[in-house]
Amino acid sequence: MAGTHQVWVLFLQDANWLKSSKHKKGTCIRFAGSGNEENRNNSYPQKAAFAQPSGLAVDPTYSTLYVADSESSSIRMISLKDGAVKALVGGERDPTNLFAYGDVDGKGVNAKLQHPLGVAMFDVDKCTIAVADSYNHKVKIVDPTSKTCTSLLGSGTPGKSTGDDLSQAMLSEPGGLAMHTGANLLYIADTNNHSIKVYNVEKKTLAELPIILPTHKKTDRTDSPSQQGFKRLTAGSAKIVLLAPLHVAPGQIFNLQLRLDIPHGYSLTEGAPSAWQLWLDDSTVEDFIYSGTTKGPLQDMSVQPNFIFQVPKNLYNTLTDIKVECQVYFCSDTDGTCRMKGLVLQQPIEITDISCDGPIEVVAMEMHHTLEVPS
Repeated sequence: MAGTHQVWVLFLQDANWLKSSKHKKGTCIRFAGSGNEENRNNSYPQKAAFAQPSGLAVDPTYSTLYVADSESSSIRMISLKDGAVKALVGGERDPTNLFAYGDVDGKGVNAKLQHPLGVAMFDVDKCTIAVADSYNHKVKIVDPTSKTCTSLLGSGTPGKSTGDDLSQAMLSEPGGLAMHTGANLLYIADTNNHSIKVYNVEKKTLAELPIILPTHKKTDRTDSPSQQGFKRLTAGSAKIVLLAPLHVAPGQIFNLQLRLDIPHGYSLTEGAPSAWQLWLDDSTVEDFIYSGTTKGPLQDMSVQPNFIFQVPKNLYNTLTDIKVECQVYFCSDTDGTCRMKGLVLQQPIEITDISCDGPIEVVAMEMHHTLEVPS
C-alpha cells in the first residue's frame, strides 16, 4: 500500500500467521511498516518503515517477500517466517535519506536504482529477481545471495528499441513485470510506450507483444449509440451510484428517465454549465437501437431527459450497463454558498432469454438520485 508506506496481507482462506495468530478468510491486516515514510529495517515488521512500496514478489524457496520500495529507490526483503525486514540493494544506510538514487550496478547500498516499481522472480533455480528500475528506463537482475544488482535491458534513456541486439534495447519507465517460467519469457509493462515487451531469456531478444483488439461486427444501422471521440464530463474520482438492475427481454424497448434532485433549500446556479452525458463504454450497448441525443444541459430540474433504447432481438442472457454522467452546480437559497457535484449513475441492464411475443411493451425506469450536501 504505497500511500500508507506499508505492506498488508489479505487472507484468502482461514489461516495461521506469525506468532500463531489465526485469521479468518477475508481478513486484511498490516504486515509490515510503521506508516512513516522511511527506509528503515527492523527485526520487528511493524517497526520497520517503507517509502511507497509498489511491487511485490514471493520466493517460495526461502520464504521471502521482495519489495520494490519506490521512493527510497531500493529493493527490500521481508521474511515470511518471522517478518524481519532487511535491505537488499539500493537506497542508503541512513533510513531518513530518500534521495540516494542513481543508476549504478553494484552490491548492496553501492548499487543505485531510481524509483523501481516492479519486481518478479526471474530464475527460480538461482533465486534471482528481475526489477523494473522505472526512472532509469531499465530492467535489472538482483541476486539476493550475493546482494548484487546488474543491468539487463535498457540504455538508461527513454526509447522503444527492440530486437536481437540487447545493447540497443530501450524502454521508457517500465512499471510491471511478470515471468512465464515455463516459456522462459519475461513480460514487461513498458509504461510510457504503452506496450508490453517480451524478453526471451534463452534467445536473449526483446520483442513487442502484439495486442489484438476484438473487432465488433459492423452494422448498417445509423441509430446505434456510437460515442467516437468520447470525452468524460466528470472527473475520474466522481462518485459512481449503482442503481437497481432493469430486467428486459430481447427486442424490448425501455425508457430510462433521469431524475436527479438537488437538496432542499438549494437551486441550480444560474449561468453555470450544469450538464448530463451518456457514457456507453460497453460494446454490448453499441448493438442497442438508440436515436436520441447523448449529451445536454441541465437548466431546469423539472425538465430532465429520457433515454429510449431497444434491445436487439438476437441478444440473450447478457448483462451490461448504461451510465449517465452528471455535473451539477447549485447554490444555497439562504447564504448563497455554491457547490459543484459530479457523479455517474450506473444502470445495470439484465437481458433475459425470453423473447417478447406479440406487441412490444415499453418498460420505464427512473434513474433517481438526490445530491447530498456535506454536513
